Amino acid sequence: MLNQTSLAFSLRSRMQTMTLAQKGALAAGLLVALFMPSLASAFTTPAATSLAYDVYNVVVNQGVEGAIGFTAGVMALVFGGFRAISGNLIQGVMALVAGVILINAEAIIVSLGMTV
Repeated sequence: MLNQTSLAFSLRSRMQTMTLAQKGALAAGLLVALFMPSLASAFTTPAATSLAYDVYNVVVNQGVEGAIGFTAGVMALVFGGFRAISGNLIQGVMALVAGVILINAEAIIVSLGMTV
């Protein structure tokens, strides 16, 4: 019976024995599978009479795109600035990126092809 440790060791030893060409072919195959157009989909707003619309309204319209999302984005920007200044550059940059994503969430979602 395989447990997680032996499975991870098996995968690690298999990757170490692969040639550079095999690793390149594996990476190319993964990239093609990741960016296949057949996997693209759009999320449409649920019907206004369903329970899913109530959840969507609270999470997306009032949360991410509303005052809560904007406030969380500004707080992430401020936190990221303080962390970057205090010397934790990686945490600061990650918080800054998260803040920008929260503030511009609707534009990012629309640019990725989802309908809002």
